[in-house]
Amino acid sequence: MSNFCKLLSVARDLEKKKHIHYINNGSRRILCTLRNILKADLRGNKVLDIGGHEDRSGKLGYSFKEFTQKVFPCDYKYVTRNNFDMRFDSLPFEDSCFDLVVSSETIEHLWTAKRGGMINWDGILNFWKESYRVLKPNGTFLVNTRNRFSVFSFLNLIRGEEMSIAFSSPTRCGHIRELSATDFRRIAETTNLFLNHEIWSERSLILKEHNRAECLLSRIETFLGRKIKQEEQYDTIFFKSVKN
Repeated sequence: MSNFCKLLSVARDLEKKKHIHYINNGSRRILCTLRNILKADLRGNKVLDIGGHEDRSGKLGYSFKEFTQKVFPCDYKYVTRNNFDMRFDSLPFEDSCFDLVVSSETIEHLWTAKRGGMINWDGILNFWKESYRVLKPNGTFLVNTRNRFSVFSFLNLIRGEEMSIAFSSPTRCGHIRELSATDFRRIAETTNLFLNHEIWSERSLILKEHNRAECLLSRIETFLGRKIKQEEQYDTIFFKSVKN
């Protein structure tokens, strides 16, 4: 089966699960992730997925397991927020045992706060270091998240909202802070891990929403005083690196 047919089959499966909140809002991001897994030059089939969710009955909820295995037959392991806290805990796996560590829409939830309310990067750094530890040499690290520094978040800024894709309000949950390409570079430099990497953006919002932001592109570029970079163009940002 071609990669296109595999992704089309998953897209049909996702349509059947739109009653699950994350899939209803994140199906395009799931497909973006799977497409990039297929594009990765993986040396083996041991995959660790960091993120996702299980309900109390133990069902997978919106774990990527069934979708990942459909496009890439693999030995799939996962940790979810229900049974593991990636901000503080060590992954329950040996060193250098996975060919791919993938994490979608999770890293932005790993902030912690110091006493007094100061934002703390320790949870994100723990995720980064632990992902590196369990990854085999030449293994692939693939992460995506909402792109804080993107055309769509600039549009929210123009509207008077915070510079964020999923902004919060007293009646709506949101992220403490979404990430940008600059944040990913800072994490890699601070940890001295995954220094050789690729960073790019992809569209996962519905076209109508994205087009609203594109219509204001010239206004945004005038405000910035420069052209928009590819890593700033779309609402979802990807980081990919191969462990040396």
